[in-house]
Amino acid sequence: MQTEAIILSAPRQLSLGRVELTAPGPQDLVIRVDHSGVSTGTEKL
Repeated sequence: MQTEAIILSAPRQLSLGRVELTAPGPQDLVIRVDHSGVSTGTEKL
């Protein structure tokens, strides 16, 4: 299973890419996310 992700490869170097997810286990729940937000500064919290 894959998902799209924002990848931080170095300081100030962001890219959009696909990453492999591990298969969910019997106690896991898979949730579909349609929208998400990223705002500058939250990485410092």
